[in-house]
Amino acid sequence: MSTGHFGRAVPVGLRPFPLLIGRTLGGTKVVIPSELKPSEAPFHVVTLNFKNKHVWNARTWAGLHSSVELLLDHAGMISSPAHRPGMFHVWLLPTVHWLWSPLWKRRCRAWADENGIDRENVMVVYGNRDEITEDIGIMNDGRQYVFLVDNAEKVHFATDGRYLSNKHDFNIHKAVQTLINQVTRSAV
Repeated sequence: MSTGHFGRAVPVGLRPFPLLIGRTLGGTKVVIPSELKPSEAPFHVVTLNFKNKHVWNARTWAGLHSSVELLLDHAGMISSPAHRPGMFHVWLLPTVHWLWSPLWKRRCRAWADENGIDRENVMVVYGNRDEITEDIGIMNDGRQYVFLVDNAEKVHFATDGRYLSNKHDFNIHKAVQTLINQVTRSAV
């Protein structure tokens, strides 16, 4: 479970991740996290971004995604490509930002193409940031947040900022190991 409190009395891991309706850069309407593909994956890495400059930090989280994939593969939980966890980048923009949407999309498409990221894995959600961040249990302070969520809206890990392997790998290993133990116990 996540130990991220982010100034709240109830940790993020004890709250369900709210359903967010958005669009991918490819134009597909998607409900986050219940419609993230592949749906057979145990969980996905989701970066929640608030500012355009977060594109530079978002790519650093590929290291965390690789760690999660390696741990699941080592535990034998990836039997096919459909079981690989996804890496998704979600931008939460205020409703009025739809006016700047073409400019944002052009910049984001260029960033995705430069980094080899599938356009279906980059999404934008327009809405009231205060309400959405309150539902998630994080602060609306412009920081970038990262979650390990499953399709059932359960948060297994949450943190903020850039990916730093010495800071995040131990907690990720703990969260993935807890999930592996739960799956192993339920299979017995």
